[in-house]
Amino acid sequence: MLPIRYPALALLLLLALPRLALAQDLYAGTVPVASQSEADRRAAAPAALREVLVKQSGQREPRLDARGEAALARANDIMIAFQYRQSPVVGQQEPQLELIAGFLPAAVDQLVRDLRLPRWRLERLPVTLWLVLDDGLGRKLMPVEYREDYARLEQEALRRGLPVRWPDLDEAALAAIDVQLLWGGYTEQLLGTQTPAVAIVTARREGPDWRLRWTYEDSSTATGWRMQERDLQRGLMEGINRLADEVAAANTIGLGGAGVQRVVLSVTGLNSGEDFARVLAYLESLSLVDDVRVRDARPATLSFELNLNAAPRFLEDALQRDGRLIPAEGRMAYRLRPEAAPVTINEMNP
Repeated sequence: MLPIRYPALALLLLLALPRLALAQDLYAGTVPVASQSEADRRAAAPAALREVLVKQSGQREPRLDARGEAALARANDIMIAFQYRQSPVVGQQEPQLELIAGFLPAAVDQLVRDLRLPRWRLERLPVTLWLVLDDGLGRKLMPVEYREDYARLEQEALRRGLPVRWPDLDEAALAAIDVQLLWGGYTEQLLGTQTPAVAIVTARREGPDWRLRWTYEDSSTATGWRMQERDLQRGLMEGINRLADEVAAANTIGLGGAGVQRVVLSVTGLNSGEDFARVLAYLESLSLVDDVRVRDARPATLSFELNLNAAPRFLEDALQRDGRLIPAEGRMAYRLRPEAAPVTINEMNP
C-alpha cells in the first residue's frame, strides 16, 4: 500500500495510473468515518472496497463468500490513495466526515475475476435525468423545493457507479420544453449525440402516496416501470437503484473468471499516422482489453493481437455499440469510420 496524505498528491497519483485515468471514480469508495486517524481509516477501508465492488459488478449487494470477505479484510494492502471531505447531511447541522479511498485498479480487476462477479463495462454512457413532479399544484420540471431529494438521488447514482447529469437549460431552453411530452415519457425529443442515454422520471402525489413512472432509453435499450411509495425520496432511491440494475445488466461483459483470451483483429482504412494512433488509443481504452500489440502491417491495414479478459463476443458487442470501427469482410475484420470522433470514456457531469 502507498498511503498518500496530501489530496493534491493523491490526485496526481490517481491521474497517473492508466486504468484510473480511464475511470478513476469506479476504483474509489466513499464511506463515513469518525475521524482522520489512521485507526479509523484502516477500519473503514473494507467498507470502501465493498463500495468499489458495487460499482464494478453492478450488484447492489455483491454476494461474497468467505474468500471475498477475507479479501475485504485486506483492503488496506491495495489502497493507493485517500482523502477526506465534509458532506452535508439533510436534517443535521453538522456535516459528515467521509473517507474517499482509491484502490489499485489491477488488484481490483483481479479480485473481481477471482470472486467471479459480473463485470459492468467501464465505458458507461452518462444518463441525463429529467424529473417532472406534480404535488397537486401542477406539473413542474425539477421544482427547486425538492432539490435535497435530487442531491440524494445523484449521490446514490454515484455510489452505484451510474454516471448521471442534469439537463443544462437556460431560461429560453426551459421555456421551449414541452412538459406534457416529458410527462408522457417521450424520450425521442431528448436523445442525441450529447445525450446518448435519457431517463424521464414523473411523480404525482395522490393522497398520501406518490405514483412514479421511470422511462429509460439509449441506442440499444428501452425500458420503463411504475412505482408507488408513501415517501418521494424512497421512491427516487429505489428507482435509481433499479435503473442502475437495468443498465448494468445490459452492459455486463461476463464473469471475472473467464481468463485471458487472445484474438487477432484487423483494421483497414488507416491512411495516416493519426488514424493508427486513434485506433490504438481506442482499443487500449476498452476495459475488456488487457493488452494490444501490432501483429502485422500492410498498406492502410494493421492487424492487432488483443489479450481479452472476457469472451470475444463481448468485444464484438462493444465495437458494434461504439461504432468507431465498421464491420468488414471476415471474422474480426473492421474498417475505421472516417473522421471518427475522439474517444471519451466514463463521462461524469453532476
